[in-house]
Amino acid sequence: MSPGIPKITNKEVHHICGELSFTHYENMINLDQLIGRGRFRFIALPLKIKGGTGSPVRAVAVFE
Repeated sequence: MSPGIPKITNKEVHHICGELSFTHYENMINLDQLIGRGRFRFIALPLKIKGGTGSPVRAVAVFE
């Protein structure tokens, strides 16, 4: 899953999000395992990529 229109480049979406200082996440899996388990805090642990504007993340759900 990506934030853009299917089969059209997402480059524009990435630029707009960057200009608005908006962080978005793509291609997350197993989100169905969170349903019905209550409130949680989402934490994303990115790689430090010198000069990068994006990164793969270790996504973590911490339940209350």
